Amino acid sequence: MDYTYISQLVERYFNGQTTDIEEQMLQLFFQQPLPADLPGETARYAPLFRLAQADREQMHLPDGFAETVEAKLNIPPTVKAVTVSLADRLKPLFRAAAAVAVVLTMGNAMQFTMTQAQPGSDEINYAEYKDTYTDPGAAYQQTWQALRLVTEGLAMLQQDTTAAQTGQTMPQ
Repeated sequence: MDYTYISQLVERYFNGQTTDIEEQMLQLFFQQPLPADLPGETARYAPLFRLAQADREQMHLPDGFAETVEAKLNIPPTVKAVTVSLADRLKPLFRAAAAVAVVLTMGNAMQFTMTQAQPGSDEINYAEYKDTYTDPGAAYQQTWQALRLVTEGLAMLQQDTTAAQTGQTMPQ
């Protein structure tokens, strides 16, 4: 017997080109005992079609399955309540307050620098200026004494810094 039609149906089945009736024909063909003269490449697909039929027979939905699904579909969605703390509610306000504080600080800094940069604010008022020394020698002596104290203080600071860098302690 010639089984070319069955071989062609199997080939079309795996290419996805068969109709429902043709697939049923393949199912019925492979459910019966296979003929001895069936070609080997076609006979090897018999377990596949037999397994598919066995799976269909085992798949059985229980009675009332459709009603159970419909009942579950009509359940209103559950809403989960979330507790929001006062701090969480005020976070946007904290951010806004921080932004306002930064803007005000920057504005005050700009105003301070602009008023300090005005000419004439650091000048000496010579109309109210009074000299404290009438003798230039005494004024020179007092200035020399102040500069000597500043120089000694800077020298001590430099010694302390050098000693701290080397790890030594200097006597006071």
